[in-house]
Amino acid sequence: MIKLEHVGRTLFATFSNPATLNALDASMAAELDKLTSLLRSDRELGLVVLQGEGRAFMAGGDINAFRGDDAVVQTTVGSTLSSLNAFVEALASTPCLILASVHGAVAGGGLAIMLACDLVLASDETRFVFAYATLGATPDGGLTHNLPAIVGRQRALGLLLASGPIGAEDALRLGLVNEIVADGEREARTRALAERLVANSHLANAETKTLVRAAAETSLREQLSAEKRAFLACAGGHDFKEGVAAFFEKRAPVFARAGSAPIRANS
Repeated sequence: MIKLEHVGRTLFATFSNPATLNALDASMAAELDKLTSLLRSDRELGLVVLQGEGRAFMAGGDINAFRGDDAVVQTTVGSTLSSLNAFVEALASTPCLILASVHGAVAGGGLAIMLACDLVLASDETRFVFAYATLGATPDGGLTHNLPAIVGRQRALGLLLASGPIGAEDALRLGLVNEIVADGEREARTRALAERLVANSHLANAETKTLVRAAAETSLREQLSAEKRAFLACAGGHDFKEGVAAFFEKRAPVFARAGSAPIRANS
């Protein structure tokens, strides 16, 4: 299952099947479908934090589902991948930011989900496992799209085809994660970072996410035009006026969003 906890405009979504290291099985895929629907419908969310219960974030797909009659395997795996793909697309397209807070094992589909997020915070004891080659399988969940975008084509192929597990320091060096913290400090740091992110202007967060995600597929001229449009959209709203006023008044801005109470940014 996936446990949901709402804290203001932040949603903490916790993969919760620790007995399987939160493996992506048919049950977890059904839970992803529900979370996908929520991401697509709830426009009041400012931030979603993805994390795992127990000893791991997510240890990839359920290997048990790969055994048995070929037709059954094709049907089961195909259905699970459809759920994973829809979830990955929702992570990219939702205007709210997505923060992955990872620890333990991050493998296979779990790695695909992590790299589909906007920001990643990792425990220093996290292990990232590119397990597809040893199973005789190809990557899924957008890995062949997101991984090369982060590390480049050759490094991506090396990681996917010839790499064993890598640790948190290597993941940070490669740009797979934004920050690593001591394992015992991860939960507190996650909460603190979540508070910092959601205190920003929601509109500015959403527009920045859209710009950055589109940059690789647009020309410089198109990107400049998109940046101008986004800046003017922000400049016409309450948050921009409040940010400018706060700057001159030497105080923290109090950003607001339609339908929600003002949010005071951290100083």
